Amino acid sequence: MPHIPWPRAWCLALVVPGLTSCGGEPDAFSLRFGLDPTTLFGAASRPDASVQVMEVPPPTPPSFKSSDGLEFQLRSATSTLFDVRLALPGARTCASLQDLLSPVMTCEDAVGGQPGALVLPGPLEVDWSQGTTRPEGPLRIPAGVYRRVDSRLGTTPPTGPSFSARASFYFKGQTNMLELDLSTQEALRFEPPGPIDVEIERPDGTVQVGMLDASLWLQGVPVKQCLTTGELTLTDRTLRLEEARGACEGAAERVKHNILSSGRLYVFIP
Repeated sequence: MPHIPWPRAWCLALVVPGLTSCGGEPDAFSLRFGLDPTTLFGAASRPDASVQVMEVPPPTPPSFKSSDGLEFQLRSATSTLFDVRLALPGARTCASLQDLLSPVMTCEDAVGGQPGALVLPGPLEVDWSQGTTRPEGPLRIPAGVYRRVDSRLGTTPPTGPSFSARASFYFKGQTNMLELDLSTQEALRFEPPGPIDVEIERPDGTVQVGMLDASLWLQGVPVKQCLTTGELTLTDRTLRLEEARGACEGAAERVKHNILSSGRLYVFIP
């Protein structure tokens, strides 16, 4: 699948909640989506001159746990986004920004008290575990402080899941697969875990990154306990949550809520 690759690890220089790219355009950022930059890039040391503007989460492998400690290794995670929207930074207007936008993006000026917005109508196919998107090509956005990215899940054609993930796990001496599929058109919002009130003097190469925090996905779901009691069952070594009973009743709906609430917004500055 054609895709936008994440920047290489050796391009990393400074993390604010996020990433850096080798190269860029003056007065422009890039918008990207992924699951775990540490996993994709590996460990990268920052030069002595780097300044950490905001605390960054510690490195984590592509794994997550149920509420009772059963560990899952993420194998894949994909979704399709529509109506991706970012409020225009500051008092900027669309007339001054057209040359800075990706061809797949449009700009809406403020109307009736509503702020102006950058809009990517979609569909935008995201492979979260690989950090790639389709259609290919950089998603350029004007430099500025973005405090939220709004989007909604959907499908094209309108069948099948709008979000899909697969994760392997070990239980009672065998390897099994958890299948998570959402068929929803609900909102998926990305917000920073803390304030990002910094002035970026040299925007070239800065990347705004929408991430999903997989560690939240199975909160409140005691998968190991429910497998042991039979309240969750394996079919051909495959686990799905729709038929959960007892302590795991409603697990599929709970996991959907957790996934939709797991969006985080980070900025990587060169």
